[in-house]
Amino acid sequence: MPKSTEVCRRGKRQPLWKSKEGIKIFETVFLAEIVNVLYRIFYWLLLARIIFSFLPLGRDANPTLLTVRRFAYRLTEPVLAPFRSIIKPVHMGGGGYLDLSPIVALLVLGWVRRLLITFIFRFGL
Repeated sequence: MPKSTEVCRRGKRQPLWKSKEGIKIFETVFLAEIVNVLYRIFYWLLLARIIFSFLPLGRDANPTLLTVRRFAYRLTEPVLAPFRSIIKPVHMGGGGYLDLSPIVALLVLGWVRRLLITFIFRFGL
């Protein structure tokens, strides 16, 4: 009986990573990890954007901090804009607004991530 890391082919033992099945498994797991990493990057950028929205950063703030804020806003705005057009900010007392679109975007993107990973493993892209 072959080990779990080996595949029998015509009486020969071959390491799993050299077999077609092993390569297919590697490709599937690698693609799922790419989806996970992209989601995590977007999650942290969105979290940074939420934190920056509470900080009063003017022109005299740290230039590195302003660059990070601008970077986070540029990468998250294309995803948040459609959610913001559907879900209007909630008016709070004192002239402030609470934008719920980042929370909804995280929920929807988490659902899409799980759906993609399920699809990847089920159909073995």
